[in-house]
Amino acid sequence: MLLAILNFLSIISVAAGNEIPVTVSGLESRSGNIMIAVYQNSKTFLSDDAYWSTTVTILESDQQVVFIEVPPANDFAISVFIDTNKDGKLNKNFMGIPNEPYGFSNDPSSHFGPPSFEQCKVNRNLLTPGQTIVIKVD
Repeated sequence: MLLAILNFLSIISVAAGNEIPVTVSGLESRSGNIMIAVYQNSKTFLSDDAYWSTTVTILESDQQVVFIEVPPANDFAISVFIDTNKDGKLNKNFMGIPNEPYGFSNDPSSHFGPPSFEQCKVNRNLLTPGQTIVIKVD
């Protein structure tokens, strides 16, 4: 009975769009912070105007689960970077290429510039209860 109640509550949580788990993998460094931002449209994607964002201290693991808040709209995109020097920003080299590990929902190619919102978007209605989004940082 308890299991049935927990399953029901997890369905409500996903359907209501409250929080979902994100597994950040590829954490080679045990120092720094995980910086996560959630965007709800292409106009705000990768801007300072994220729907939701947080900073999480890296634990002793090569991956870490973080619960994120998703918007009520169906589509959202997630960006993650590892702030290795804890200065609160994604550091880049003289050519503008990030020199701190980063990743996005849907793991799009970003060899020739940042991906688009369309490449990274996730439809929350297609997520199953308890489903985890995995984002690998490189």
